Amino acid sequence: MKKILTITFLLILHVASAQDLIITSKNDSINAKIIKVQKGMLHFNFVKNGEIRKTLLPLEAIKTQQRNFFSTPEVPANYKAKNSYSGPKYRIAIQGGLSYLLAEAASSVPAALRAHAKELKSGYHWGAEAHYLTDENFGFGVKYSMFYNNNIEPNVSVTFSDNTVLYGIEVTNYIHFIGPSILYKTQTSNGKNAWVSGLALGYMGYKQKEQIGNRHFTSTGATFGLGVDLGYDIYLSEKLSLGFMVSLAAGSLGEIDIEESGFSQTLELEERENLSRIDLSVGLRWNL
Repeated sequence: MKKILTITFLLILHVASAQDLIITSKNDSINAKIIKVQKGMLHFNFVKNGEIRKTLLPLEAIKTQQRNFFSTPEVPANYKAKNSYSGPKYRIAIQGGLSYLLAEAASSVPAALRAHAKELKSGYHWGAEAHYLTDENFGFGVKYSMFYNNNIEPNVSVTFSDNTVLYGIEVTNYIHFIGPSILYKTQTSNGKNAWVSGLALGYMGYKQKEQIGNRHFTSTGATFGLGVDLGYDIYLSEKLSLGFMVSLAAGSLGEIDIEESGFSQTLELEERENLSRIDLSVGLRWNL
């Protein structure tokens, strides 16, 4: 009876301390401790350069996995891996594309200028962002974007408060955003692409250049801005990917400064000026 108990105990001890075998599609053998299989990815601990590391591989890149293959473990059975992420540390992205302002034209806009206001709802944007990756899913960094649009209506007349009538109007708008950002990305089951989402909070600056006849006005303002991103990256190589993204940039102004010929005044707005827009963009991402 004692012999049976001893053999049973040794078998349990062997299974508890045994190590797993992973053979990759490139015929590399890894003495590892498999943690879990999730969303087509195999998560495991292994030893490299004397350090225990935690990583993952897509199941498509694995030829064989065999539990309790090695009798002598490299990773202790009770080891809890710390964050030893060894993948890319930085993600740098640039993008650009089309934008659409969400604000409706104010009821005070004259009927003759409504077509002009409608043209100013569409525009372009470009931007860049850089994130430090703390693991395969999460990163933090900074995001910048700039929106631009322009429209000219040469035959429109504008009447001022002193009954002066001027013809022709041109408006150019700029909206800048910069602020800290967090990034979350998760690879697809085949490990070749990734879903990416982001959230940024920061400074949103507004500038409008307006020419009516021979008069020139510059309006400026600043507010708190919010950016929300959802994108999809297609890996072109180990370090480069092509990204598609839809973003919401949100913010509104309560007051603006208007300058003409060196004279300026601050105007409190009866209704907050909505600067929110939707961006559709395409760009490149570097994982370094």
